[in-house]
Amino acid sequence: MKSLGQCIRSDGGRFLHQPFWLIAVIGVAVSLQVASRVNHGYGVIFQLEFAAQMTPAIFTYIFCALAFSQTIAEDLENRYVRYYLIRESRTRYVASKTWIIFAGAMLCMMAGTVVFVLVCRVRMPWIEQISIEEGFEGAYVSLLRNGHCFLYCVLYSFHLGLLAGILSVISAFMSLFVRNKVMTLALPALLYCILGQIEICGVGINALLPTFPRISNDILNLLACLAVTAGVVSVLAAGMYARLAKWL
Repeated sequence: MKSLGQCIRSDGGRFLHQPFWLIAVIGVAVSLQVASRVNHGYGVIFQLEFAAQMTPAIFTYIFCALAFSQTIAEDLENRYVRYYLIRESRTRYVASKTWIIFAGAMLCMMAGTVVFVLVCRVRMPWIEQISIEEGFEGAYVSLLRNGHCFLYCVLYSFHLGLLAGILSVISAFMSLFVRNKVMTLALPALLYCILGQIEICGVGINALLPTFPRISNDILNLLACLAVTAGVVSVLAAGMYARLAKWL
């Protein structure tokens, strides 16, 4: 019986051997580039924040889901699940798949965002036309004031990655109920649009982004985002386990 670490390494190798992660990285970078084309000037930081909030950016979540979110549904369709469960328990199977789906989507979002940032940096400065004090707000502004612009972009992409990871796991969860692959891949974009309009006690899905922090302390805000992400992903993983248990 495989250990959880062995299962994760096996699924990680499967993730890397497929071309979808590369397509996802390129898709994220291109989507952000298209989203930023209507905004001219203001530097790389403004381009990133502007692009991440524009309509074409919703396609980044589709590309991230494309990377690995359909793997469990494909295993069921091809009847590979029983073969995997001979070598690993159902708990380890679901935990491994959930982790790679989440981490894969997150890394694709981060890599694509960094590519976009580097391309922008070739043709414009980090910041221009407006001072940091007047033009920037949200988490990690201290990094900008100290000149750590690239680190700010990496942390910004990390938060985008958390959201992409959650939406990709939701896509994987729904793929166990909806057999239409196009629908389940489009679901992250649809959910982002819908949940973006919903707030509970003044907190919505955008609270995961550094532009809209709900806690003034950067470290506490990051820990809160990680805690919420872990909770949501754990619930979805439990749902996938229950669904598989019903079928197998």
